[in-house]
This record gives sequence, structure tokens and C-alpha cells, in this order.
Amino acid sequence: MKVLIAGGCGFIGSNAARYFSWRGDAVIAVDNLSRRGAVEHARYVEQLPGARLIVAPRHTAIPEVVGSGNGILYDPHARFERWSYPHPADHSDRRQ
Repeated sequence: MKVLIAGGCGFIGSNAARYFSWRGDAVIAVDNLSRRGAVEHARYVEQLPGARLIVAPRHTAIPEVVGSGNGILYDPHARFERWSYPHPADHSDRRQ
């Protein structure tokens, strides 16, 4: 499963990345590295098996980051949800 973690280099996000990596999921951690400690957490996340770090603004559109497909969006500041975007321009199935 593909897992996108918003704020993936924060305390909660980096631990979520570790958990999903341990499960064998493909982890995409997105963070703007603006918080104290984020750079250190970024180094840790980059070394996790199956993990990829993308440095981007907080409100980067999900389809632009991950492209087409299915997966899990984990945002420690919001809620856990599943997503599916058949095409990057299609936002019709996004939960409100």
C-alpha cells in the first residue's frame, strides 16, 4: 500500500513513517521542514526502507505529489482517510 504522510518529518509523522515502513508499505513523507527538529527527523525518514521524502509546502495538492493510484493519507493534524485518484485532475472522490 502507498502511504502519504503530511508533516512526515514532525514527531508524530516520523513515527508514523517508521510504523508504515515496518509494515512494508511504500511511504511518501511530505514536509516543509519549517519546525524545529524537522531536519533531524528528515534524515531519519530518508533512511527508512521504502520511504521517500518530498520537501513541499504544507498545502501541496495530493495528486500532484503521488500521481494516480490508491493509498492511505495520514495527516497528524487532521484525520486518517483512504484516497483514490484515477487522474491527478480528478478530485471528485475526495472525502470532505
